[in-house]
Amino acid sequence: MLERRGFETYLPLTTRRTRVSLRRFREATVPLFPGYVFCRFSAWTEDFYRVREIRGVVHVVSGDAGPVSLPDDEIESIRKLQEHGIPCIESRSFAMGQRVVVTDGPLKGLRGEVIRQKHRDLFVVKVQLIKRMLEVAFDPVDLQIALV
Repeated sequence: MLERRGFETYLPLTTRRTRVSLRRFREATVPLFPGYVFCRFSAWTEDFYRVREIRGVVHVVSGDAGPVSLPDDEIESIRKLQEHGIPCIESRSFAMGQRVVVTDGPLKGLRGEVIRQKHRDLFVVKVQLIKRMLEVAFDPVDLQIALV
């Protein structure tokens, strides 16, 4: 509906695998951030009201000063993850850790935070304004401590 009204939208999708029975699994394509769709519009014009009146739009992410916009580089980081087929899952908890920057590969220059080490380091790409983040597995060789 947003696109039909002329707005640029982005809905990042992921494949979720669930067990149906002992030996069978089902794969489904689902939104990476359930309940969210990204939409480009000017928050301080009539576009805001046009977006709000569209059927299915429940709420626009807002703060004390009104609608909140996401930096383009955060959306671009999510696009890069998907374009390069890097598997990621939504993380529902947040743990403090070392700030890092990716030094090699398709996500070179991307910043995040290591939240734990399982079989290898997990790199977290934060999308802070919507209170969500992604966990992405990286080889420790491709990570470097970020200087602020």
